[in-house]
Amino acid sequence: MAKKTDEKELEKDKDLVEETGKDIPIEIVDEESASDSGNVLQLLITYEQILNDITVDEYLAIQHYHIEESKKVLSRFIGNGSGRLLDPKDGLAMIGKISLTNLVKLIGEFFETMRMVAVPKENGSDSETT
Repeated sequence: MAKKTDEKELEKDKDLVEETGKDIPIEIVDEESASDSGNVLQLLITYEQILNDITVDEYLAIQHYHIEESKKVLSRFIGNGSGRLLDPKDGLAMIGKISLTNLVKLIGEFFETMRMVAVPKENGSDSETT
């Protein structure tokens, strides 16, 4: 799986957001899902969405790998492969076609991205604590 959750890349993107005032989409691509469906599963989420559009309950559902709730959250951020978001119903249908192993990997990468954005390094706390 290609992912953009490398801490250095996220820091560079955060700096760019501050400099330009424009939000940079974070892209997580599951290229393994392309082997079955011919489509690439792409998650598109911005820093602003992580900080403002994901609720505490959604964050915790993803953190604890609650599959059904995580699928609903992820479905809002499925891209069409060209950088445009799909309707959440279509996103949910695409998620339903990937293997459980790939879904668990995707949830983990999505959570790690949220954790790196939502929990500032300098505050010293770890979001893994409940």
